[in-house]
Amino acid sequence: MDYNVGARERTARFAFGSVLLVVAIWALYAYFAELWTATQTTVAIVAATAMLLSGVLFVTGQTQKCPVNEAIGRNSYR
Repeated sequence: MDYNVGARERTARFAFGSVLLVVAIWALYAYFAELWTATQTTVAIVAATAMLLSGVLFVTGQTQKCPVNEAIGRNSYR
């Protein structure tokens, strides 16, 4: 298996994925507690999007394989 995600990019993916996971948890809390003044649909979309993106970042960071990097010919793995 050819890796294309290096150590720095992997660390950045885990860090940004963690931030997005916190945003998703906060949005879910706001959804159920009705804290956010936006519509409930907006809150649900924010929560779902943040959760999905954090999952993608965690998986691509863990496997060190990113389909987008492969598609554009980028390789930060050394």
